[in-house]
Amino acid sequence: MGALVGGWLHLEHSTTSSQMLPQIRLLDIAIAAISSLAFIGSWELNHLFDSYFVYAPGISFLFIPAGVKLLCVLLGRVPAVIGLLIASVYTGTTLWTDMQMPAIYYFALVSVLCYARSAPRPASRQQQFRSVEASKHLPNSWI
Repeated sequence: MGALVGGWLHLEHSTTSSQMLPQIRLLDIAIAAISSLAFIGSWELNHLFDSYFVYAPGISFLFIPAGVKLLCVLLGRVPAVIGLLIASVYTGTTLWTDMQMPAIYYFALVSVLCYARSAPRPASRQQQFRSVEASKHLPNSWI
C-alpha cells in the first residue's frame, strides 16, 4: 500500500492525476457562457424599466436579473454558477466604479452563492426509490 521513504510515507495510487481532476466539457463552457450572457442581457433589459419601477436608489419593484439568475442556477448547476460569478463581477465593475475590487468580488460571491446554496440537489435514483417505498407505508391522509 505505501512505503516509508526517508521518513515520509509515500502512497501508491492506482489512478492518474488526470482521473482525479474534474473533466471540463464543451457543454460546461457553453452553459457558463450562456448563463453569463443571459444575466448581463437581463441586467441591461432591466435598465429600460428603471424609470417605471425604481422606488428608491437600490430598490426596484421589478428586478429581472434575479429571476434569470435563479433559473440559470437551477438548470445549469455549477457551470452556470461560474458564468454568473463572472457576469456579476462584470456588472459590479460597471455599476460601482469607485469601489475596490475585493468588495466587488465579495458582492458577486454573495449574490450568486445564495442562489446556489438554496437550489435543491437532484436526488439520486436510490433516494427517489426510497422516498416512494417509504410513502407506501404512510396513511393516505399524510400524502
